[in-house]
Amino acid sequence: MQQWGIRTLGELAALPAADLAARLGPQGLVCQAVARGEDLGPLVPTLADERFESSIELEWPIEGFEPLSFVLTRLLEPISTRLERRDCGAAVLHVFLRLVTGDQHARRLELPAPLRDVRTLRALALIDLESHPPPAAIDAVTVVIDPTPGRVLQHTLFARGSTGSPRPERVEGRAHPTPDALSTLLARLGALVGQDRIGAPATVDSYRPGAFAMKPFAIDHDLDNHRRDRRARRESFVEDSAISASSAVNVVAALRRCRQPVPARVVVAGGRPVRVTTDRPSYAGGAVLASAGPWRTSGNWWKQSSVASRQSVVGVRNQSAVDGRPATVGAELSTGNGRLSTAWDRDEWDVALADEAVYRIFHDRETDGWCIDAIVD
Repeated sequence: MQQWGIRTLGELAALPAADLAARLGPQGLVCQAVARGEDLGPLVPTLADERFESSIELEWPIEGFEPLSFVLTRLLEPISTRLERRDCGAAVLHVFLRLVTGDQHARRLELPAPLRDVRTLRALALIDLESHPPPAAIDAVTVVIDPTPGRVLQHTLFARGSTGSPRPERVEGRAHPTPDALSTLLARLGALVGQDRIGAPATVDSYRPGAFAMKPFAIDHDLDNHRRDRRARRESFVEDSAISASSAVNVVAALRRCRQPVPARVVVAGGRPVRVTTDRPSYAGGAVLASAGPWRTSGNWWKQSSVASRQSVVGVRNQSAVDGRPATVGAELSTGNGRLSTAWDRDEWDVALADEAVYRIFHDRETDGWCIDAIVD
């Protein structure tokens, strides 16, 4: 531009468009349009995010859940209609209750799948409020929904029914609960046993035996993923069958873990278990023919909070008939949410009994208790 003597936007705007395009290409025309203040693209206005909210102030305060049910239905019906018009569903349901005392009782429900059915949303809100009731009468009710794009399902050619049907959905011949039924079921279970006690187990980054975490339930409706998983399992089965046919048969023992360790009475002689018995009739007991171990594992002992979080221990002391050493039966009770205590310090043994039963037992070094941890099948 300086070589052409162009120093101002006006001089650039006055140049012939055809000659400018011949020398600078399309980028030259873009620069000239900016200099002239021209915009060939359409004007696309930016709309503010729509807020799905509905509120009502009551003439008289209400205290029961039955009148509150009618109020919630009145508030959710217009919101559900707006969600359906925009092909959206509710991802999070907020319920704000203004009390006669001037305080506000707020509840937040995260839904496992996008929902917009009025009866389902009302049932979920009432179940949550029944487990967390407001401390006073209600003067005003506000419902706010965080929207999310609606669910898109592609059924098979022979699939019957719609996504709004209360019947279970079928994916490749397998019945799956609808999101409405799943959400209602999880809400009822959460009200009965607590929200931290329902979900799907997930692995955690820990060496602690039996450690796991709870994550929300989710239903995978992706048929492509389902077919891909089935195809991969089928191919893996064919490969394993071919390998087994061409080589010798290898029998692999399965370790079936006891989800709650079974208290046991263990007789110790020479530092090794020589007899294992329990009070459970389903668990065999007897003399130990062979044993392997111990394998010592411990962790989180450096945390001060873990010492205080350990639960009660059930223990009964027996006198050993071999060398006079006391053997203890004990079981560490798990916490309410299904997780074991934070700290652990144990010695594990694999023992084969006289009745051909093979167990994995462990000795809790802190409580001096013995338990059956798993059965070798």
